[in-house]
Amino acid sequence: MFKHSFQAGLLAVLHANGSAPLQLWSVEGEKKLRDRERGGGALRGSHGPVHLPLPLPFPAGKDGAATRATDHPTGLACIDITGTSPSSTFIACPPDVRAGELGVRLPHLHLLVKSPGPGPVGAPSSSASSQQPVSVEVTVRDAEGGTRRLRASTAVSTPRVTPALAALPLRLAPAPTSAGWCRVRLDLAALLSRAYPADPPLAEVVRLRLGAGARVRTVYFAEADYVEGDLPAELRLVVPA
Repeated sequence: MFKHSFQAGLLAVLHANGSAPLQLWSVEGEKKLRDRERGGGALRGSHGPVHLPLPLPFPAGKDGAATRATDHPTGLACIDITGTSPSSTFIACPPDVRAGELGVRLPHLHLLVKSPGPGPVGAPSSSASSQQPVSVEVTVRDAEGGTRRLRASTAVSTPRVTPALAALPLRLAPAPTSAGWCRVRLDLAALLSRAYPADPPLAEVVRLRLGAGARVRTVYFAEADYVEGDLPAELRLVVPA
């Protein structure tokens, strides 16, 4: 998608305020994945897959959905990813592995996310332990062409590294004035080198997945770990009073 594009500064791949926030994403669920394994999946034309525009909400079968919603009480636009678990329903970018790869070379991944808890949209959760898990999975490629998956999840308490996957703990610690919203910062180059110290350095991001249980407002890549004041207004963690 971005492999042959000039990349510097910031590159946003999702913003809930946009007219088509999931234009670069697909909504996946167990039912869709089973159908695809039986020969379903994207329609194909003479020049490859044909992806039809998705209305709001974006259904993922009986497993769940990704829906544009309003976060209460802040009034911020967001995307709610709902389903039985992060593995059963998730949104993915690019929208189809056959449509290509992200090709993003910026090493810092930033997300504005919130765990809405087990209740309906906007309902406060009773405790941190009752909240749904938030999961972010990134497929990366190193300088020699090898691929690994880095998965950060609030359901993981201790790191677990296998040849294919590094499962890492994710802790959401919202500020008292943020109404539950958190900025998740993942230094992908540093995480890859710590999990697989013998591997070559990070070359690019191949694919990105956000699992059910997350309420997301913004997802973007950056060439550096910018402080809040250096970001454009639409990417800042600003909660209306």
